Amino acid sequence: MTALIEEVLSDHRGDNLNSMSLSELRVDNEKLSANMLRMSKKLAMDSLELTMLRRKIRRTYPDYDQMVIRAEIDAKGLYVIQCAGLVPSRRQALETLSIGQRPWERARKMAEFAGIHDGNVFLNVDTVTVLRELKKASAYAADNKNMWKTI
Repeated sequence: MTALIEEVLSDHRGDNLNSMSLSELRVDNEKLSANMLRMSKKLAMDSLELTMLRRKIRRTYPDYDQMVIRAEIDAKGLYVIQCAGLVPSRRQALETLSIGQRPWERARKMAEFAGIHDGNVFLNVDTVTVLRELKKASAYAADNKNMWKTI
């Protein structure tokens, strides 16, 4: 243990550890303790601030534009699930893409609105068409704020 302490202190002070007197070592130890106390206070403040920011983020709901963008991305994910030979069901989306119930429902509604989904599976397997129609539906949804209510 003493060898470890000497190694740490020698890294901190250089090689002049043996030439320091006991009073110099005490003063240096007090400086190190004060520095560690400042660092631990700063760490505690940063940790508290991070916790507060995380709580604040959890309490905020996504705005409409973020919801539309996310629905388009999730709809593309559902299409990829179908291309992989699986059924783009809610359970499959949760297991493979970690998409929850509401985002899955929005993605499915976005695909239905785009005319490429019948409620169970995607109708068109042409990737270019699917991406183009989803982009058009997303642009329309971004312009019309009440789209989710009308679908």
